[in-house]
Amino acid sequence: MVTLKPHDVVLALKLKCNDAGHTKLSTSYLAESLKLSRGEISKSINRLGQLEFIRISEENGARHHHVLTQNLVGFLVNSIRYVFKPEPLGVLRGIPTSFSYEKLPSDIVPRELPLVWATPRGVVTGEAVEPLYPGVPHAAEKDPSLYQILALVAALRAGEPRETKEAKQLLSMIIRCY
Repeated sequence: MVTLKPHDVVLALKLKCNDAGHTKLSTSYLAESLKLSRGEISKSINRLGQLEFIRISEENGARHHHVLTQNLVGFLVNSIRYVFKPEPLGVLRGIPTSFSYEKLPSDIVPRELPLVWATPRGVVTGEAVEPLYPGVPHAAEKDPSLYQILALVAALRAGEPRETKEAKQLLSMIIRCY
């Protein structure tokens, strides 16, 4: 049995953000940008392939990864909240997430205390929620497109019903644009 790990989801999203450009991302680049080892990136890609979140093909000796968008979106909107339920971490400094992230197009009224991913580089004090894995704040800060999607995933995982409903709609729309 293959077991999905939280960072596998982030890697699939990173690959999806890059799908439109059709640029091959090196294992070294993915490892550095996601704060994972090269070996863990390789294992993660294999798990994603076995679980049918990506299709792996070889061409001229190079491996290519194509994200199976329908499978990934289906998992995110229907299951991630239950499979990777976040733990509240208290009030800490961090970077905004969920609908506290100002670059999400939304009519949702901001919470009194914003949701954040705790990080020493954080500029906002808020209610910290556990990210999918510890490297999420780093990965989000390095890639604005990934940040937007990960903030929506945080809303799916930790949001109130109205936030979750809007996050499902926005995520489905945004992720299909890549």
